[in-house]
Amino acid sequence: MASSPPSSPSSSFGALPVDEGLITDARKDILASWYLGVSKVLDEAVWREVRPGEKKLFTPESVEAADKEAERVALIESSQSRRDLGKHPASQPKINEGLLVPVYLTFVAKISADDFWLMPDANWRATNTVVTQFSKVKLNCKLVRPPAVQALSSFANDWVDVWYNLQKFTAMAAADQPPHARKTVLSDVPEDSIKLRHCLFEELEREATAEELTALENWPVKSNSEATAALKEMKNNNKFRVVPIPVYDKPGGKRIPPSRYVSDLKGAVVEVNMVLTYWDIPPSKRKPRRIQAFTADIHRMAVLVPPPKRPNKRIISEVDPGSPKKPRRAH
Repeated sequence: MASSPPSSPSSSFGALPVDEGLITDARKDILASWYLGVSKVLDEAVWREVRPGEKKLFTPESVEAADKEAERVALIESSQSRRDLGKHPASQPKINEGLLVPVYLTFVAKISADDFWLMPDANWRATNTVVTQFSKVKLNCKLVRPPAVQALSSFANDWVDVWYNLQKFTAMAAADQPPHARKTVLSDVPEDSIKLRHCLFEELEREATAEELTALENWPVKSNSEATAALKEMKNNNKFRVVPIPVYDKPGGKRIPPSRYVSDLKGAVVEVNMVLTYWDIPPSKRKPRRIQAFTADIHRMAVLVPPPKRPNKRIISEVDPGSPKKPRRAH
């Protein structure tokens, strides 16, 4: 039986065609996942503390399994004396942390051209008073409602539910505090948007491999001398590795290299899988106020519609070409 021909693009986003077949396939996959555009998603995820002051979302079944495992371990430990456990350390039961299955919240959005900081160096400078070290830099961007062109209209219509569900998830995690006391990933000025981030570097508990050091050395920040110097220092430290953004040119496609982050992502419509984390940091001498904040980290992104192509830059001649000639009138 002959295979069906590929779907022809019939809608446009800016100056580029929209592949309706790709959008349709993406919608089928996305509705089978933790899609924020449906109301039932609120009943299918549970906040769980993974370490003091840090919560993440997990599936209810995995939380229940982990709790049962913890009860089993506690029961075994309570039935054995410390002396017995000391004689047989290998028999000491351990909680299987792998039971917890994380939730990757999913939705479709447009990467706004405003507040876009997904360039490989994040435009970092040594004078930055908030992030003083390049090794601590976070790439980030603002996600907004996808355009309501025909092929994307369903995702555009779902944006209200995406926003509402994300608001509810944050409220569930920080129920004991009023909304104004939380620093969320949501903003409604000048439009409803979600702040997404990516931790560019990972500090290792071991020495970096030769491959990791090479990737660090070749990370494309050559136009930023301060970032280049910071990378060299990190390489000499031998304890860091660079983590590229897990972003692909289409679902199931190839990873986009850092040199194309700006050209391929700024203004693109993307399918997003993100990890939502809640931080509750008690007051300290350094920071006397309690901090309640959320972060939304990129787990995976795939481009559904590339950004409109920007017009080519005008080339200025080194030699004066003279006055432009008036076109001849056709006879």
